[in-house]
Amino acid sequence: MVYMAGKPDHKQDNEGMVDHIVNLVEARAAELDAAEAAQAAKVGALQAAE
Repeated sequence: MVYMAGKPDHKQDNEGMVDHIVNLVEARAAELDAAEAAQAAKVGALQAAE
């Protein structure tokens, strides 16, 4: 069983569990990086407008 935010989300067989979790973590890290880049761009645009 794979849990997301502390709640059961879906099942995964034991053989692929580690690779599956690595893929989930990498995908979430990419989302966070994109959000951080968007925020930095927004701040930069606001500072440039001043």
